[in-house]
Amino acid sequence: QVKDLEATSVEQVSKIEELTSSLSEKESEMSLQNEKIAVIAQQVKDLEASVAEKEQAICDHKEGAAKYEAEAQERQGELEARVATAGKALEEEQSVSAKLSEQATELKQVCEELEAKI
Repeated sequence: QVKDLEATSVEQVSKIEELTSSLSEKESEMSLQNEKIAVIAQQVKDLEASVAEKEQAICDHKEGAAKYEAEAQERQGELEARVATAGKALEEEQSVSAKLSEQATELKQVCEELEAKI
């Protein structure tokens, strides 16, 4: 019986050593997996930060574009007002020029009449 118990004990010790070795291997594998998971988690955080930065940049560009568009529309309005003012001034100048031309013609006639009388 003692020999049987010793043999059984030796078998059980051998099994315990195998299980302990297997457990150590599994723990090593699990540790490696945890490291890989940590690396992936960090990559995800980095990507999230990058996406957030890009989203902010897009918002900034949209705001900048909206400002430039508003300024462009304002300048266009100013230019249209200047063109309208210049158009009115040109019309007035043409009207004055026409009146001066008429007066010059009248003056020429008066001069001709005076020369005829002289």
